[in-house]
Amino acid sequence: MQFPRLSAELIEELKKYDTSGFSDAFDELGIQGVITGILPLTPGMKVVGPAVTTRSRDVRPSAPTADLGKVVMACQSGDVVVVDASGAEAGTWGGLMTLIAQNRGVAGVIIDGCTRDAAEIREAQFPCWTTGVVPYSVVTRLKTLSINEPVTVRGVTVYPGDIILADDDGAVVVRPQQLEEVLPRVRAHYEWEQKTKDELRRGIFDSIKKRVT
Repeated sequence: MQFPRLSAELIEELKKYDTSGFSDAFDELGIQGVITGILPLTPGMKVVGPAVTTRSRDVRPSAPTADLGKVVMACQSGDVVVVDASGAEAGTWGGLMTLIAQNRGVAGVIIDGCTRDAAEIREAQFPCWTTGVVPYSVVTRLKTLSINEPVTVRGVTVYPGDIILADDDGAVVVRPQQLEEVLPRVRAHYEWEQKTKDELRRGIFDSIKKRVT
C-alpha cells in the first residue's frame, strides 16, 4: 500500500516541535492523538515520519514466526515502523531488525510491546519506543497478521501514512489531513513557549501570568 508522504521541508519543520506542543493542540481541537505508555529506549532521541503499520499477535502454539522483515522491506527512507503487538512481552524488535531497518533508511520504530537486544539498539543509535525490554525471542511467540492496515496503539488508531512524532515524553500521531488545523496551533504554542522561556530567564513573568491566570 502506497501513500503520499510529506515534503522533506515540512518534516524538518516538524522536528522543531515536541509532543507536548501537539498534545496541547489536540486538546484545543478535541483530537485523540497522544500515545501513552511507551518510552524511548535511548533518552534524548526524536523521530518524525510517516507510519508504516503492522499488527502482531500471540497465537501460540501455531505461530511459526513474526515476519517483521516484510514490514521493513515495505518501508521507504524516513518511514517510522508502528507495531501493534497489544503489549506482548516478547522481543518484537531486536538488534538484527535494527540493522535491516537502518539499511533501508527507516527513521525509527514505535512498539506497543517489547523489544530485546537493548544494548545493540542503543549502540546503533536507532530511535526505538517500546513498553519494555525482555530477552524472549519473537520466534514461535508472535505472528504478523497485517502490513499497512490501520492498527491500534495504546488505544489510538494509526493509519498507514499518519505522521508520527516521538520524543522523551512519548509519541503522538496526526493524520496528514489534520495538519492544516493542527500545525498553526503547534507553531503558536512553540513561539509562545520560546518567548516565555526567554522572559523567564530574564525574570519577566508577563507571558506566563497570562497563560495560567
